[in-house]
Amino acid sequence: MRQQQIRIALGLIFLIISLLVLLSGLYDIKNFSKHKFWWLSIIFSLLSVITACFSWYLSFSVPLSEYQQNKTVIDDAVYLNKFISFTSLAFKAAAGKKPIYVPTGIYIQSLEFSSSSNIQISGLIWQKYQNNLSGDITKGFIMSEAKNITITEAYRQKNQKEEVIGWHLEATIRKALNYTKYPFEHPDISIWLKSNDFTHNVILTPDLDGYRSLSAATLPGLQPCLALPGYYFGETIFSYELKMANTNFGITKDSQEVRAKELFYNIIIRRNLMTPLVSKFFPILIVISMLFVVILSFSTNMEKKQNFGLTGLAVVGLLFLFSLQHC
Repeated sequence: MRQQQIRIALGLIFLIISLLVLLSGLYDIKNFSKHKFWWLSIIFSLLSVITACFSWYLSFSVPLSEYQQNKTVIDDAVYLNKFISFTSLAFKAAAGKKPIYVPTGIYIQSLEFSSSSNIQISGLIWQKYQNNLSGDITKGFIMSEAKNITITEAYRQKNQKEEVIGWHLEATIRKALNYTKYPFEHPDISIWLKSNDFTHNVILTPDLDGYRSLSAATLPGLQPCLALPGYYFGETIFSYELKMANTNFGITKDSQEVRAKELFYNIIIRRNLMTPLVSKFFPILIVISMLFVVILSFSTNMEKKQNFGLTGLAVVGLLFLFSLQHC
């Protein structure tokens, strides 16, 4: 739909310019007028700028939900219960028994880009294990896309119902982020969480009880007033994705777990448009304006040349100085 709207806008520009050419008679060389040509050039430039701004608006106003089309989003207890019911039936049909669900929560305290594809995070992750679980279950989690990860146990609390274990982590996550829509992209920083147990059917579920609000706009699991220069946070959600491995990890079929969707914690961010406008587009606009002045100064009329008060060599010198300052 957005691409069709852009095509319609481009078609309207072509139609308006064609009508203006016909009405002004610029198609006839004998009746060619510089005055009319200047007005046509100004109108065409304004229409082009308006269409460009319209295209930028369409790109920037893409709903964040479109970035979750291939994911099973869990944003309340109803969707979580549906996911658990469906998964339990699938596991019972395939393996003969229901899986083990381990509520897992995450709280991000710092986040920054160390490079275009590396993201450094730190925070807390906690898990709740029922007391009636088998003693041979390996407790803990792994982050498949993380490197240079440091996990230390922060606290452990046990009551009559369950045991809660919390870990403090620092890790660098490597993500293949898409920058093709720069500066209107909405990077999705997804943290992939898996169970540390490979021999049992253990599925991690979001600990919804560990958050005061589950609304994606309230950024559950993210520390308030977290700074990320050049961006601002849009939503945070839990989701499930199917990640099929092409190996059995050396586990025999009798004890191999049934593969299911994996838990992800997604942080969707938007770019602050003022940063690329000031650092990228304004310098280009200044250079184009100066080149336009250079073109206008190349006139055979000496009176018009004197009105500019500068020569082409002087403008080239200004461009050179501007480029040195920008670098």
